[in-house]
Amino acid sequence: MNIAIILAAAGCGSRMEAKQNKVLLHLAGQPLLCYSLHLFQKDPLVSRILVTAAPGDMEAFRELLLPYEKARLCLGGASRQESVFLALQALQQEADGTELPWDRVAIHDGARPLLSRSDWQRLLEAAESAPAALLLRPMTDTVKQITEGKVFATIPRETLAAALTPQIFETKLLLEAYAAAKEGGYSATDDAELVEKLGFCPLAVPAKEPNPKITFPADLILAEALLAARQQRKESPEK
Repeated sequence: MNIAIILAAAGCGSRMEAKQNKVLLHLAGQPLLCYSLHLFQKDPLVSRILVTAAPGDMEAFRELLLPYEKARLCLGGASRQESVFLALQALQQEADGTELPWDRVAIHDGARPLLSRSDWQRLLEAAESAPAALLLRPMTDTVKQITEGKVFATIPRETLAAALTPQIFETKLLLEAYAAAKEGGYSATDDAELVEKLGFCPLAVPAKEPNPKITFPADLILAEALLAARQQRKESPEK
């Protein structure tokens, strides 16, 4: 496989209550975005990393990307979906009218810094036999359906999972999904939903390592604890 990565990082992150883009905040001494950049830069199957950025972040991102030779910047849009659409257009422009060299495109949230190499490899293995696949976190809480402030029903959690990223797709399928959304004027909360609207059922790959999206200040504290625990496991002698 030849893979292009779209790192979605053009959001303002207002709920983080920070004065800068949350992906520039530090986790254990380095910006959040660098964790994903480092993982994808080292993967031989990845040949392009396209990072979407808000206009005000372009200069800071440009400096951050200097050590990562596979990485390029792309101006993002007003929404995540628009940012990914613009990134796909940038990939097409880079191909300069010829067929895109990437047979897969993976989309990852820049605010999810704790993607493990093992979960990424498991997703890649799934992508070899499926046109679309994504990491998910199986639901462990009991889920209630609420109507007008009252519990209306209990939904069997065995049928539910929380969608994570990365999500990976055959390039032609993802381009078709975004073109259909643009033409139809509809939006989705993640890329897999756009593919589902075309009638495809993405392959579900349960994540084994937690990789929360940094949204609120407390999420950064949780990420620090998860990272420290992961590092401690690596350093502990095998029994």
